[in-house]
Amino acid sequence: MSRIRDLKKENSILDKRISSEYKKDYMDIMSYLRKSGINQYHQECVRKRIIKKIFVAKESGISSKELFGENIKFFLDTMIYNIPKTGKKERVLCDISLVLLVLIILSIINIITDLISWAILDSEEICTIGITLLDIILSIMICVESIFFARFMKKFTNNENNGKKSKNFLVKGAYVGGIVAFGVVFIDTIIIGHSKDMLFKVPIGAYILICAILFIIRYLIERKLNLNCYTDV
Repeated sequence: MSRIRDLKKENSILDKRISSEYKKDYMDIMSYLRKSGINQYHQECVRKRIIKKIFVAKESGISSKELFGENIKFFLDTMIYNIPKTGKKERVLCDISLVLLVLIILSIINIITDLISWAILDSEEICTIGITLLDIILSIMICVESIFFARFMKKFTNNENNGKKSKNFLVKGAYVGGIVAFGVVFIDTIIIGHSKDMLFKVPIGAYILICAILFIIRYLIERKLNLNCYTDV
């Protein structure tokens, strides 16, 4: 994802240099681009090419209508005609990568909180980390919500200038977050007396090793995506 992040950062800087004459048509094209079905990296590649076309048009005195034509969707279609759509395999790998990232972060938080608890309580069980049913339920729910949230973000990327869409996004995000929060409380209430019971304990060395393995697997997935999917067009 670093290639996408770097390219998005570069495009965001260039984006600010687009004059108001081209801005509206440019934003409409970006809206179509985000729904085109090609992956994020290719979207950013196309975005960069469009921005460069705008700069050349401005220097040459070409208007927005002359550059994009009457049908801006047709203009975009001609630019992405030869770019493959995002495949099912790529989407699955992206979801797995995201889930692994969430699990790694949650694991690190778990280690830190347990270390703090051990330090405060002066516990003798400093070599083990306890896993409860509630830990597993929360991890699953956070992973699922992260996938949906990431997909929402992809849809609404570059729509920050569209107040209505941004507002709808915030409302949907709050709605989903509220459902998840309610679900956690409801499940914890239903299985009260069991959710916080210790299912098993993991030695801290093994726990850290598991985190390292998850990190390596995610690195390999990201490397595969960079080599096979995030290629220049």
